Amino acid sequence: MFCSGNEKDKAIPKRDSIDENQQTMINIVANVMSIIRPITDYNNTLNEKEGLRLCELLNASNVLRDKCINKLIEEQRHAEALKVIVNNWEQITHNIIEMSKQLTLFTEVCNEDQIALIKYGCIEMSCIRHVMAYDTPNSLMTITMENGNSTIIKLSVIKEAKPDIYNLFEKFFDQFYPQWNCDPVIMDLMIAITLFNPNRPNLIYRDVVKLQQHIYYHSMDEAKSRLIKLLKSLQLLRTLNEIIAKDFYEYGNIFMGPLYKEIYGL
Repeated sequence: MFCSGNEKDKAIPKRDSIDENQQTMINIVANVMSIIRPITDYNNTLNEKEGLRLCELLNASNVLRDKCINKLIEEQRHAEALKVIVNNWEQITHNIIEMSKQLTLFTEVCNEDQIALIKYGCIEMSCIRHVMAYDTPNSLMTITMENGNSTIIKLSVIKEAKPDIYNLFEKFFDQFYPQWNCDPVIMDLMIAITLFNPNRPNLIYRDVVKLQQHIYYHSMDEAKSRLIKLLKSLQLLRTLNEIIAKDFYEYGNIFMGPLYKEIYGL
């Protein structure tokens, strides 16, 4: 089990420490990252370890790719739309677990820390995956399930049911458009950076996790100012995570599948 019932209060990360870590990373990037290396030519520009880890990440991330669309429908009912999103997050979390098992840096982390990284980061990583499914000009998401059936959900449907989540979703998605949301390499790196967050609760070896995260930070390629903006978007993600996790404890049994019930001790 990921957590017991008496651990529910621990499953919502403390925002201050996480934001502090993100600010530290923003400062590091601003002060240190003066040489920009194009990701499209990483074999020639990254050092050997970075190149191997990046290739490994890109191969492992294939499990996250959406299946071909078999059937497309639009969901306009609030409750059903939220159910589709939560079910998709659970599917993404299953895939992220499979992806993580293929990463050498993840296998070097102790089992207890592996569980903590997945448990406290699964919502955030799922939201990052939704960036790839978001159509900014039309303000809608196309959610593709494992069977290939896809559901169109307009953000306005979420707004009517959960206005606080809608506002954060909109701000977060806008951070990635148009430079980032069509770049799968950048999105895979953002998943890895979010996975190896050294400020997750209950970590035993934070320094090890922090070191693993730095390896992926150093693989980021774009201009310094753009990278800093992207890192700042993770601060919005922390707030979004807190609100969604709180909602899960209030309404989770309605929508959750077995994996998320285990993760959140419901």
